[in-house]
Amino acid sequence: MEQEFSNRIKYYNFILCILVILIHAENSGIFLERVEMLNTIEYIVVEKFARLAIAGFFLCSGYLFYRNFTMDKLGAKWKSRFFSTVIPFGVWNLLYFLLHYVLTKVPVLSGIFGNKAIPFNLREILEALLFYKYNPVFWFLQFLIVFIYICPLIYLIIRNRWTGLAGIITLYFAASSQCLDAYNGTASAMANWLFIYMAGAYIGRHWRQTIEEGLHQKAIAAVLCICAVLSFIMLQQHPSLYWTLLYYLSGAMLIWYLLCLIRLPQARGWMGNTFYIYAVHFMIIQFGNKVVHKMTGDSMYIGMILFVALPVVVVIFCYYTSRFMARYTPGIWKILSGNR
Repeated sequence: MEQEFSNRIKYYNFILCILVILIHAENSGIFLERVEMLNTIEYIVVEKFARLAIAGFFLCSGYLFYRNFTMDKLGAKWKSRFFSTVIPFGVWNLLYFLLHYVLTKVPVLSGIFGNKAIPFNLREILEALLFYKYNPVFWFLQFLIVFIYICPLIYLIIRNRWTGLAGIITLYFAASSQCLDAYNGTASAMANWLFIYMAGAYIGRHWRQTIEEGLHQKAIAAVLCICAVLSFIMLQQHPSLYWTLLYYLSGAMLIWYLLCLIRLPQARGWMGNTFYIYAVHFMIIQFGNKVVHKMTGDSMYIGMILFVALPVVVVIFCYYTSRFMARYTPGIWKILSGNR
């Protein structure tokens, strides 16, 4: 049972990873030729579907952290997450800073990541290290680190079935009302994703048996499908964060339950590199889109080929470089992969 659950998690995370790559592979702002059908396809895939991946990662992270959590395990959990999140967060942010700094010194390549000169001083390094200045996709990891280290507060709320449900509903309405926008945009965004993360934590705490033993899968999938479709329709007709969060939550859960209805073969090795893919994909996509655009011009047909091909390129690149590092530089690989 545990092995089957772990295998399904690998599939789920890999699918979410591909969707995240597609979000950043969207290139209609680079390939400026307007081809209505192609632009519409990219827009629908990215804005209406792929963004479910972010909710899925927060949902899954909350579930896995709390599925067997007790306060006795707090120290061990924090320690393991320090090595799997905090250290890679700092190392990758520093690497991206150094990469940007070097590229701005090479005239031919400076346009790939921006033409502005980057100062090499303590303030710039700290901004890169702590606030992912040159690694924008790591906002997710920063939020996740915060959620991990406010664990005692989250657990206090969700450990009881009813207080947990009340807390999550309260957070949903507080986040949806955007009441924090006037104070701090980051805090407001964090509240949105904390709602999804706590929903996953609550499910892991109180519905673990239902999830992992596959109880009532078809019925739950049907309910989630209805919820996702209705919230999506309402979101199109009445755009608001209320419907957005409901769509994200039900959609991310639906992806999981659709996988539960399929007999999955053993996950392949290249499907397990999701953190490494997450860390490097943005660099590869930026490089690919901008270099090809410079060579071919504004053709959106080329843009669509890249949109489809870049996820494959990223996965192949990550598979072979991860194998190389794991074999020849295992210490470096252990740090970069968060010991995954």
